[in-house]
Amino acid sequence: EDAYYKALHLLKTVPAAEGEYAATLEGLSTLYLIYGRVDEAERFRKQALAVREKLGNSFDIGLDQIHLANVAIARRQFKKAERLSIMGVEKMQSSSNPPRAGMLSGLITVTYARCLRGHCGEGLASAKEALTVANSRFEPGSAAEGFALGTLGYAEWKTGDLQDGEKAMFRGIQILRAKLAPADPRLRGALLQYREYLSAANRRVEAQEINDEVDRTANQTGTFCSTCTVSVDSLSK
Repeated sequence: EDAYYKALHLLKTVPAAEGEYAATLEGLSTLYLIYGRVDEAERFRKQALAVREKLGNSFDIGLDQIHLANVAIARRQFKKAERLSIMGVEKMQSSSNPPRAGMLSGLITVTYARCLRGHCGEGLASAKEALTVANSRFEPGSAAEGFALGTLGYAEWKTGDLQDGEKAMFRGIQILRAKLAPADPRLRGALLQYREYLSAANRRVEAQEINDEVDRTANQTGTFCSTCTVSVDSLSK
């Protein structure tokens, strides 16, 4: 956190570094969202969006709108989240070369926003789009595929397709376990989602096993991210 503030202080006075300044604001916003400090996350993301709008890059503007949608989900403002995430996807699509990670992140956020509003039929369509992006623009077995499968599984579960939903979520978790560090909050988000499914299916023993895994990883860092199921930052890592 201190390093971000020091960088912001240095970059703010350099006109040629506006892009780097916006990126630093974005990084600080993401850090705050991971730690559940939603007010600060929203404030810095809005500042980043203002800089991006001044610079006029469609991709960067769209990505910041998607991240603001994730903040809205953390606030349980699901209608706002759906609107912002759709705007973000459309903005990125208008750029000359829509970025693969940004498009995937946007479609995943659209899916969760729709499902959390009770419109998971529409969410299932965007989840399938997300998996298509992951399969066509990332290597097989990538973390991107893991995120997309988890999203598709959630949408299938919530639309009543329990068997296919469980298969997709479990396969997604297998991939993320292989690709991410055990303490990565994005993996914990996927595990918590699967635990929710198991609990709803009254499979208490399996749900407790997942809960124990989450507790072990949480003790390694002391960090919990309630919105990491929908945040797909740093897909290239």
